[in-house]
Amino acid sequence: MTTQLKEKNLSINAKEDLSFVIKHNKERPNIDHLIKKILIERRKRQKKNLFTSAAFLLIFATFIAISIYN
Repeated sequence: MTTQLKEKNLSINAKEDLSFVIKHNKERPNIDHLIKKILIERRKRQKKNLFTSAAFLLIFATFIAISIYN
């Protein structure tokens, strides 16, 4: 009788430990997805910086052109 209780108790503990491992694996982030997200954000930032630089260059060139012709 006592051996049956011990076997049941051990199987319950094993199932609880296994469920924790399974839940833990599901909670981990997908590294490939995170890397892709970082690369997309970096490209957006580079495009924004390029547009901003081009706008400042255009404004500066316009200012130089106006000052030369006046």
